[in-house]
Amino acid sequence: MHKDRIAECLLGLVTDRDRAASTVGDLMEHAEDRGALWFWSSVLRTMAALTWRSFGAEPRKFVWGGFLGSLGTMLLANLAQLAVVLGFLIVTITVHAIFAPSEPVDRAQLLQGWVVGPYYFMIYGSQALVLFWVARRVARRMPGKELTSGLAYFAIMCVLGTVSGAVLFELDAHGIKPPSGEHWFPSMSALSCFAINAAAFIVSVAGALSARTTRNA
Repeated sequence: MHKDRIAECLLGLVTDRDRAASTVGDLMEHAEDRGALWFWSSVLRTMAALTWRSFGAEPRKFVWGGFLGSLGTMLLANLAQLAVVLGFLIVTITVHAIFAPSEPVDRAQLLQGWVVGPYYFMIYGSQALVLFWVARRVARRMPGKELTSGLAYFAIMCVLGTVSGAVLFELDAHGIKPPSGEHWFPSMSALSCFAINAAAFIVSVAGALSARTTRNA
């Protein structure tokens, strides 16, 4: 694929196809003298400018849509996590009842061997599906501005997550713990936090862009 087609696909995420093609055509003419670096930096600057312009035209709509989407995500994510926990609990009890060993075994070791891996896969997988689905739903309400919608949704999610995290950390600091007696948040390295947020960003934007792909199909 030639670079002009790639550039049109990128700009097509934030504007209509005709405007994207016209803009890329203008940039290609100037790129003959200024080089490839100038061309791609111009494409990215144009994307950023069009995204910001979309948000500036209807900021309340984007913020409100992202806020409602974030609340829905928190609710559905918790419900999905509860469903996974209950599902694994039922499966574990059933399997243990059917294939109960004749001799006593270390249940913790047994669970760690075959439950922990699939359990966390289902937990994180369900969260990703919720993010994707909600981002898609939010973006479908803003046709032609799906990328801006996805970015606004993720930004509001980060703000609400930061606020709720600060509240829980304050509770933890004052000795107020959940019924389990553990910390509100498990200890996690900076790299793990970055990886989780990067994955959430990719899934959110992909969900929003999927709405645009479906609309153009």
